[in-house]
Amino acid sequence: MAKEIVTIEGEEVVVRKDTATAFRGIRWMVLSLAAFILIMLILIFAGLIDLNTEPTPTSVPAENAPERGIP
Repeated sequence: MAKEIVTIEGEEVVVRKDTATAFRGIRWMVLSLAAFILIMLILIFAGLIDLNTEPTPTSVPAENAPERGIP
């Protein structure tokens, strides 16, 4: 069976190829999940800040329009 070298806690370890692939897959999964969570938190906080700093909404134009008589 083929062997590969992976670095675990700063130490290089010789493992089987399938074990190395699984190790790298788990590492990428954790990094991808952390990046996704970080991006979602940034978007949520940006949305909350935008909602809190938004000025009061203006009224609907139909409410401000003068009343018209029927011709």
